[in-house]
Amino acid sequence: MILFWYCFLELIFPLAMGTGVLTAIMLMDQIYKFVPFLKATGLEMAPLIWMVVYSVPTILMLSMPISLMIGTYVGIHRLGQDSEITAMRAAGVSLSYLFRPVMALAFLVGLITTWLVMWASPWGVRSLEELKFEILKRQTKINLTVGKINNFFGQKSIYIFEQEGDLLKGVFIADWEDPEGKSMIEAQTGRIHFEESEKRIYLLLYNGRIHQLGEEENHRLIQFAQLDYNLSPPNRDRSNLPARYRDPSKGPQLNDMQMSVGRLRSEIERAKAGSKDQFEYIDEFHGRIATILSCLVFGIFALPMGIHDPRNPKSMRFVYMILMMILYYALYSQGRAQVSQGKGSIFMIYFPLLLALAIGLVNYFKINYDFGSLKEWVGHRFKQKKETP
Repeated sequence: MILFWYCFLELIFPLAMGTGVLTAIMLMDQIYKFVPFLKATGLEMAPLIWMVVYSVPTILMLSMPISLMIGTYVGIHRLGQDSEITAMRAAGVSLSYLFRPVMALAFLVGLITTWLVMWASPWGVRSLEELKFEILKRQTKINLTVGKINNFFGQKSIYIFEQEGDLLKGVFIADWEDPEGKSMIEAQTGRIHFEESEKRIYLLLYNGRIHQLGEEENHRLIQFAQLDYNLSPPNRDRSNLPARYRDPSKGPQLNDMQMSVGRLRSEIERAKAGSKDQFEYIDEFHGRIATILSCLVFGIFALPMGIHDPRNPKSMRFVYMILMMILYYALYSQGRAQVSQGKGSIFMIYFPLLLALAIGLVNYFKINYDFGSLKEWVGHRFKQKKETP
C-alpha cells in the first residue's frame, strides 16, 4: 500500500496543475464574452464572480479528462526519469502494478466528471442564463432613459422622447443587426415587458412604422398597430448549436448542457421516432457517457506513453500523445455530427474510445514485455503455447 499511495500522490500534482492551466485558459475566453454584461452592471465584481462560478463546472467537465491524460503522462514519466520504475522492476514489481494507482485516479476523476456532466454543468449553464437575463433587465431599466440615445449592447440605438409612468411616448429604434436588413422603427407609444417564462424582454410598440433597407438597397415601409419588439441579448450566434436551437422565434430552448439526465432521457422518449430531434438528443446523451468513459480510457492510454525508456530518451512520446488526442477529438466530433444527423450509429461516438483503449493496451504490452512490435509479442506468446507440454 505504501508503493500504491506513493505512485498515486505522484499523479495528483500534475493532474491539478493541468486542470488549473486548462481551466484558466478556457475561462479567459468566457470572460471576454462577459464584457457586454459587465458594462451593463457598471463593471461590478459580484456579477463577474458569479458568472465565473457558473461557468467553472462546464469547463471542468472538458478539462479534467484531458488533464488526467497529461497528469498521468507527467507523473509516470517523472518516476521513470528518476529510475524508480527500473528499481520497481528490479525488485520484482511488474509494470502492471502501475495500473492500480492510475486506474484509481482515473476512477476518481470519472466520478467527479460524472457529477459535473449529470448535475453540476446543467445547473451552471441554467444559472448563468438566469443571471444574464437579470443583468439584461437591469440594463433595460437603467439605460432606456428619456431624451438620450441609448446604445443597447452595441446592437441597436433606442431614443425615447417622453415617459409617463411605464408608458413611453415617441419611440425611435435603429436596428443594424436585423437579419432581414437594416431597419428603423418609429412608434407613438410603447411599454417595456419582461417575459419571465421565455427569459425575454420586449418593447410593446403601438401605432408606428418600420423603415427597412434590404440587401439590394430597396426601401420598404411597414405600418403596424402593435409590434412586440424583442430586445435580444448579445451572443445571438447559434450556428454551433443543434438545429432546434437556432430559431430564436421558438422561444428559449434548453441546450444539451442545460438538460439534466432525466430531462434528456424523457426528451428522447418523447421525440418522434426517427426524427431529427430524437437523433440529436441521442447524440447528446451518448456524448455525455463517452465523456465519462474517456477518463478511464485516457488513463490507460497515457500510462505506457509516460514510461521513460533510457535506451531511447528522445522518443517524442509526448508529441505522439498530443497528436493522438487531436485525432481522438476529430473522430469524436465527426462521429457526433453523423449521429445527430441520423447518418450513423452510436458506435461512431464510442469508436475513438475503443481506438485509444486498443492503442494504450498494445503499447503497454510492448513495454511490459520488452517487445518492439505487437507482431513480436504475438509470436512470443504463440511460441510459449507450443513449448507447453
